[in-house]
Amino acid sequence: MGYKFKTGPDFGNILLITILSIFIYNGCATGRLHFKKAEVLVKEKKYIEAIEYYMKAVRKKPEEARYRLRLMESMTEASNYFYREALIHRKEKDIQLALVELNKSLEYNPSNNLAKLEKRKLLKVISGESANSEKTWLEKLKSRSNISNRIPKLSNKEIIQLDFSKNVKLNKIFEVIAKIAKINIIFDSSFKNSKMGIKLKDVTLAQAISRICLMKNLFYKILDKNTIIIIPDTNAKRKIYNKQIIKVFYLSNIKAPDCLKIINRVTKIKNVTADLYLNTITVREIPEKVALVEKLIDFFDKRKAEVLVKIDIMEVNRDRLREYGVEFSQYQISQSFKTKAESTGISGNRFHYLNSSDFLFTIPTVIYKLLENDTDSKVIARPQVRGEDGEKIEIKLGDKVPVPRTTFVPFATGGVDQQPITSYDLLDVGIEITLLPKIHHNGEISMDLNFKLTFITSPGTTTLPPTIGNRSVKTKIRLKDGETGIMAGLLRDTERRSRKGIPGLSKIPLIGELFSSNRKQATQTDIILRVTPYIIRMPDIREKDLAPINSGTEKNIYLENIDERK
Repeated sequence: MGYKFKTGPDFGNILLITILSIFIYNGCATGRLHFKKAEVLVKEKKYIEAIEYYMKAVRKKPEEARYRLRLMESMTEASNYFYREALIHRKEKDIQLALVELNKSLEYNPSNNLAKLEKRKLLKVISGESANSEKTWLEKLKSRSNISNRIPKLSNKEIIQLDFSKNVKLNKIFEVIAKIAKINIIFDSSFKNSKMGIKLKDVTLAQAISRICLMKNLFYKILDKNTIIIIPDTNAKRKIYNKQIIKVFYLSNIKAPDCLKIINRVTKIKNVTADLYLNTITVREIPEKVALVEKLIDFFDKRKAEVLVKIDIMEVNRDRLREYGVEFSQYQISQSFKTKAESTGISGNRFHYLNSSDFLFTIPTVIYKLLENDTDSKVIARPQVRGEDGEKIEIKLGDKVPVPRTTFVPFATGGVDQQPITSYDLLDVGIEITLLPKIHHNGEISMDLNFKLTFITSPGTTTLPPTIGNRSVKTKIRLKDGETGIMAGLLRDTERRSRKGIPGLSKIPLIGELFSSNRKQATQTDIILRVTPYIIRMPDIREKDLAPINSGTEKNIYLENIDERK
């Protein structure tokens, strides 16, 4: 005698659901194993293998936000790790191996600008080109048209000795200098030939003439490469002999009005103007003063430092709900008369024959509740912005929510305000971040950070506007290049308890649980904010920018071009 099992549609559905559940469970378990393995490999700095396991975990469970977040973080960490390894190899003069490490760095994070810059330098070194020759076509033109290189100078570099211990006429001293330097020295018609004694040792031609002119209140002008003229230093004579030039400076980085303020403050030159349209500075002065302006513009017209800021915003929500007990569909009993189907009322003569069968009672139904719910959710935003040093960066992520606003106006002129008119205001709801980075010369970044999160806690009704929740942080932090600052603990914890049941019975210990409905709901929300700045470009400050410059005297400000023997 055999037994036969009947396999109908119900049994097939159950079998299918069971098989799918087993596959889903196995996929989740495999994803967790891959994730744990990847975490271990990251600690051992085996980033290539770790990323492979992270990717396997994401493929097994793509809805898990934590897996995706750790995958992106590990790729960034791997890029930074290979970049540091490349710097070590370059320091050891192993250029090819450094280039291999940089390629790995850019493979895992193509937006790693530090690795891009280092790779560009290495390629120039390999090709034999100087790593520092990164001038644009306009910068090359500016170098060739540098006014300081076109100011007439005494080209004679021969070292001379002067020893006039007794007072000698000036024209005789200049004649001796002219013979030694093999040049022509002539004098202005108003030149007064006085006497003086002077002793100079190991000086150049320009130094000797400049020192004599300084002592006798004279100045000289170069007429050609072999001739100079000696002139009394007066305002009238300078207006006659000082030829002026006009030069336009095209600015690339600093704004023309800001540059104009610096020039006016430092040089006190009047014939300087700024053009906002072309962003230029125009100067009309003698070549020495124009050269001083050119020097100042070279100091201040530099590219600003740049920073790349990565921001991770995670909102973690947890909602726990527990319901148990007995609940009635309604806590009331209704009574009505039984009438005929064709009539909606009852005849008066029937009151003499009423009994219990003529009444209908509606009693509530009993609902047995046993429910427990635990929900976790994560909302992640990962904005990545790039900005200049000292410039404000604003990020807004969210929606504009219409909020009703009702005003009352009269139906007619002079009447009572009774007619409602509803209009809507758009309110920004979401994430708003304001950053103001400041890059320091030691490689650290200060940031004024203002974080604001607004959300709708209650949708409102036709008569009441929605309720808007708010979380905000305003702080100033200082981080190293690539260092992560974490702000967390913006926690909101809400717990609600409710109980309803039959009066009296619901308050009896133990038994009262059977005659009441209990509800407990706890909601937790936490915000985690992570900020990681990366320096993309440092200020282009050169060694010559730190050296002082000779700018004449208080009375006569200009760029001095005195040859000094090294």
